[in-house]
Amino acid sequence: MTGLVHAYRAWALAEPHRYRLLFRAPLQGYDAQAASLVEASQPAMTVLLDAVSALAEPEPHVPRDTAAQFTEWRERHGFEDVPEAVAARSTLLWAHLHGIVALEIEGNFTSMGIDPSPLYEAEVAEFVRSP
Repeated sequence: MTGLVHAYRAWALAEPHRYRLLFRAPLQGYDAQAASLVEASQPAMTVLLDAVSALAEPEPHVPRDTAAQFTEWRERHGFEDVPEAVAARSTLLWAHLHGIVALEIEGNFTSMGIDPSPLYEAEVAEFVRSP
């Protein structure tokens, strides 16, 4: 797990322009949610789901009012065997780490005089410790 999340951040820091392309519309009319792009991203999501699944079994908790959404997402993308709790936990991990990385590559922590490395490490450690 830690190798995966460290590689995610290292790549974003080394290739911030490419990282931004994954999550922003760089050109008018560009659709980051186009079916072909979503399909191309599925192997990366599979790696994340597998890494989270390999951790201790999560509590069977899915954030309120999202279980049906995760069920639909899993069915639509061929992740039927992934429990909703793993899908939710994976999504939360990605959102937390993406938030730190996105702020970091845009220089927000620099302007605050804060080294984001300990923040990132704390978020990863908290995730691994939590059920």
